[in-house]
Amino acid sequence: YHKNKTHSKKTCSLKKQPDIVFLLSAPRSGSTLLRAMLSAHKQLFCPPELNLLSFSHLQEREELLKSGQGDGLAQALTELDKIDAQAATDEVANWLKENKTTEQVYRDLLTKTKQRNLITIDKSPHYAQSLNILEKAEQLFGDRVRYIHLLRHPYPAVLSFVRLGMERLYENSEQENISAAELGEYTWTIYNRNILDFLAKIDNSRHCRIHYEQLMQNPETELSQLCQFLELDFDNNMLQPYEKGSMLKPLKAESLTGDPNFLKKTAIDPSRGDAWRTSRLPHKPSLS
Repeated sequence: YHKNKTHSKKTCSLKKQPDIVFLLSAPRSGSTLLRAMLSAHKQLFCPPELNLLSFSHLQEREELLKSGQGDGLAQALTELDKIDAQAATDEVANWLKENKTTEQVYRDLLTKTKQRNLITIDKSPHYAQSLNILEKAEQLFGDRVRYIHLLRHPYPAVLSFVRLGMERLYENSEQENISAAELGEYTWTIYNRNILDFLAKIDNSRHCRIHYEQLMQNPETELSQLCQFLELDFDNNMLQPYEKGSMLKPLKAESLTGDPNFLKKTAIDPSRGDAWRTSRLPHKPSLS
């Protein structure tokens, strides 16, 4: 973790704004809060987890996603089309009957966002479980895509993984015979390794790294750098994600998108940036 820290202040200079940006992270790294911050910017469209890139078409997505994990797509439509949850759910159901491909769905969403002069942010942490999934973004969007790597110290991320019982989402994992904390550590390691390996092949101008700890303690500085990366002016609303962010509440009570603890706070908590100092894992970590 600390070995990579020196690379987080990369300066990015783009010739044009991207069509889409993928926010990549391991689970429990603060991506829901960063999504809320970004969603408060008037030129960014940041729905909860779309969970699209992992699948080739919507029927495959329907078969493989756990119940409640697919609601981010319908929630995106409620915001873009200004319709209620039922109408958005019905629209996704129609797309499912047509068995639209992932590429077709992205095209429909980006057509809507471009008409409103918005940049789309896709925040779906599970994309980083596989290099093949990440590489699909390049295949679909080429140089029109950018990437944000959100990196959090492993100890508080793993402990949060355990507190939320996230091992239940990995029931078919090859690592299912280890403890929840060991699974959390394994997941943090694999996801971040995949992100680093993937971004190593991407031009430096198309990706930036944000450290969760720095984001908590110096949000204006970190968010200003992100806006510069996206060729956008800084928007002060980003510093008030709980008041100015969009799509903060899940579409349904049973939705498994975002962070169930997110709305327990009302403001950015700088103390979260120091949580790693006192965090201890219940097992001997293999992380170096």
